[in-house]
Amino acid sequence: MNDAISSGQRVDRLMEEFFKCAKVETEDMSRYVARLQKLFSDLNDELERLTGTQLPDLLLMSRIMSTLPQDYFEFKTVWESVPVGERSVNLLIERLRLIEMRLPEKTTDSSVALTVKTDTKENVKKDRRKQWGIARQSKQSFGGESFFCYRAEDNRKTCRMWLADSGASQHMTRNKGYLSDFVTFPKPVNVKVGNGDVIPAYGRGTVNFKVFIKGKWILNRMEDVWYLPKLGLNLFATDKGFNFTANAAGCTIRKNGCVKLPSVRNLNGVYELHMRVCIPEKPAYVHVSTANASLQLWHERLCHQNKRHVQQVLNNHSIKVHAQEQFCTGCVLGKHHRESFQSRKYRPRAPGKLIHADLCALMHVTSLGGSKYFLVFKDDFSRYRRVFFLKRKNDVTQCLETFLNESRTAGNTVECILRDGELEFNNAHVKDILQRRGVAMRTAMPYTPEQNGVAERENRMLVETGRSMLHSKDLLLYLWAEAVNTGCHVLNRTGPTTVKGKSPMELWLKRDPVSIDHFHVFGTECFVHVPKQRRRKWEKKSVAGRLMGYCDEKDGYRIRLPDINQIVTSRDVLFKPEEIRLSSQMSVKADSSEKNEEEDDSDAEELRLELNSQWT
Repeated sequence: MNDAISSGQRVDRLMEEFFKCAKVETEDMSRYVARLQKLFSDLNDELERLTGTQLPDLLLMSRIMSTLPQDYFEFKTVWESVPVGERSVNLLIERLRLIEMRLPEKTTDSSVALTVKTDTKENVKKDRRKQWGIARQSKQSFGGESFFCYRAEDNRKTCRMWLADSGASQHMTRNKGYLSDFVTFPKPVNVKVGNGDVIPAYGRGTVNFKVFIKGKWILNRMEDVWYLPKLGLNLFATDKGFNFTANAAGCTIRKNGCVKLPSVRNLNGVYELHMRVCIPEKPAYVHVSTANASLQLWHERLCHQNKRHVQQVLNNHSIKVHAQEQFCTGCVLGKHHRESFQSRKYRPRAPGKLIHADLCALMHVTSLGGSKYFLVFKDDFSRYRRVFFLKRKNDVTQCLETFLNESRTAGNTVECILRDGELEFNNAHVKDILQRRGVAMRTAMPYTPEQNGVAERENRMLVETGRSMLHSKDLLLYLWAEAVNTGCHVLNRTGPTTVKGKSPMELWLKRDPVSIDHFHVFGTECFVHVPKQRRRKWEKKSVAGRLMGYCDEKDGYRIRLPDINQIVTSRDVLFKPEEIRLSSQMSVKADSSEKNEEEDDSDAEELRLELNSQWT
């Protein structure tokens, strides 16, 4: 509904602009027709989107013809004789261009800043000034009013021309070679021109010149001449103690009764002075738009290089700038990078004070048990980690409650959990569990995994450990959960902690050092004893398998039986000699710590075996 209203409003606006569009006097025909075509195209696009209809080209051609100036009157008559079926927009444009080329050129001055049509004397005077681009300067610049010229196009003659200006409060020049004894302004003075542009004045100096009076060239000097590089013409301020008289032929500038400057009136109605500037032997060395420019300006000119380096470059070129520090939006948009992460000043001194949690991303291979994710909780003080394997992200809530119960059983009260900004912890069930147990939840900033770096690094370490274990024995990838679980089991018993000589499990469970004598290489070939309850008299008493890890709840091993592709747990396992893989061509065998013992046929001498319900 809102889209329809918006499109309707845009159609109304485009329709109004299309029928109000008119050709500007100084605009050439090609640009005017292109402007009308753009409005017509946009209008058709909106109508097509809103109503499924479009306006005929005949409307566009009619609009073009109705807005043509009087010079095209004869062409209108010719165009009306063209059959309607043969008329087209392209044909109309081509004929209009031909007519425009044949029309006599109008005399226009490219330096005109503004055109004012009026019959009053005051506005006629202003119009003459504006024909030369002369416009008023703001009172804040001089403390009074002045006029100066801002030309769009210059040539050598006009650049050397000096004009008498009775409204100027300062002499002004655009040529730095005219100036001697140049003094730089503390900061550039902005001068506003008639078309709204602002040009700067960078300093003042003295101009020596000669005037031709009574057949002789007489030397004079003009002091306090302002330097404006973008000025179109040189201006002589007649109100600086001079007596200015003018008539239709020209003007005369006197001082103390003596003629200082004669002039003639040119075709544009302004007074051009008869004077010849004496170029000084050592003209003022001024960096045109660099004198006293800001450091920020040069910083942008030099492609946003480091400002300290820009300052050194300018010093090497003897360019003085204001070193005032300014904020650069371009550098922020183009160079903004993340803030560095400092080391934490506070770290917990007891287990459970701070738990880091993170859910590993979706695995591309489903595990043997059907899991696609794993969730890790890691204690900040003890470095103890607990891994859960999940089939769905929704299982995070149940895993969180299980971990909190296990922590309480171990005598550790969880006070705070730090997680990332993912949504698996952001639900009502998780908030209810944490609120009931009085556990605080801290969330890292979006796209800032560094704030939860402990859990992120733990995830990476478990994945890299599991990957190494799988490829070391050329095992199938869907056994990744077994490899990660084994890595977690071993790291909890051997990993580094904040207390020297203590393992994570010792600090978390507050128990004596645990033994590691039962550790074997992951994936080692072994044989599992089959209890008599699950075999007949003449069947095998053991089956071959591979080590997949260890049991946390009870002493024993997790063995994968390839024949049935299932995991069983047992404490009666015989391992083959372990092999250390050095390369694809060689391996080293290690003596197994297990001793082969002969078994009697007597049932009383059989070792006890615990197998889970997965046995078939």
